[in-house]
Amino acid sequence: MLEQHGAYAEKIIELENGILSCKGKRKEIDEAIAAGNNVVRSINRVSESLHSAENWGTWDLLGGGLISDMAKHSRIDDARAEAGQVSVLLNRFRTELADVKVTSNIHIEIDGFTKFADFFFDGLIADWVVQSKIHDSQASVAKVEREVHNVMAKLSELKSQNDTEAKKLNSQLTELITES
Repeated sequence: MLEQHGAYAEKIIELENGILSCKGKRKEIDEAIAAGNNVVRSINRVSESLHSAENWGTWDLLGGGLISDMAKHSRIDDARAEAGQVSVLLNRFRTELADVKVTSNIHIEIDGFTKFADFFFDGLIADWVVQSKIHDSQASVAKVEREVHNVMAKLSELKSQNDTEAKKLNSQLTELITES
């Protein structure tokens, strides 16, 4: 067929290769989006833990005592553990982004909290310092969340462009085949 219909066959092969390329890109984009969604879910869990710690911290500032200290630090520990998971998921996300050639400089940081001082020098100053660190961590998490959402928007745009290109190539292939 290539010998008899050289240019025609070459065009079909070119279009089919383009369609295959779009399918491969679509798969990589979908994997990156899935990884990003995992990051977002984990970030939400960090935010929830920090919000709870903030609430317990407010109670502690108002004189909540040992129970509020323990509850606050339990939520801080939950946030710290989940932040570790976010870090792992962000690394996976970065790997997937590299596959679709999207660059990102996302990182998350949950400050080390002054648990010792808060328990043993339980007072307004120590509680205020911990509350301040909770707020700093919330700001850091919110920043990472915004960055992830921005990258997810880029991925969505790439997916749309890729799907448009695939439809165009499919249409050209169908048109070429029906003309013959």
